[in-house]
Amino acid sequence: MSRTIGRLLIQVLGTLGGLLGLMLLVLGWSLFGESGSPTDGDSEMQSFLVALFLLVDVLMVGIGVFLIHNAGLLWFRFSPRAVRRFGGLAVLVLCGSLADTLHDHLGPDGPPWAPLAGLGTVVLAFVVYDMISKRLVRWFFSAPGTPPEASPHGAGPESPAETL
Repeated sequence: MSRTIGRLLIQVLGTLGGLLGLMLLVLGWSLFGESGSPTDGDSEMQSFLVALFLLVDVLMVGIGVFLIHNAGLLWFRFSPRAVRRFGGLAVLVLCGSLADTLHDHLGPDGPPWAPLAGLGTVVLAFVVYDMISKRLVRWFFSAPGTPPEASPHGAGPESPAETL
């Protein structure tokens, strides 16, 4: 696959993530008005549930803004940072699907090692993210005649310019 097709594929998938972020943003914003506020006669449990509902609303809006921002980075500032963020989101989706499949397969009353399978999914996510993001950054940002292993963008810490 050529770099141009790969870049377009990542941009299209990032756009789908941005549309999901837009949906989360609109849904979270519309739920702010629905959450209401506890009145004087409400119990403590109702107050707790309203606070929890507001927290979920804020998280939905925050995740939506992040996904929209990442889609914008992929289209307008295609950089190693944007590619690493895309890799992280892709790994989260894949490992979330794996964890959901494990949960469905093992069931709520699964074997005693079932929590270790969930922990293994988290460890797998970190390892796969590291591999995927380094490979994608090397592939997209190495010089055309240079082998990907010799690229300065794939290994080591971020440059100070990328962290700003």
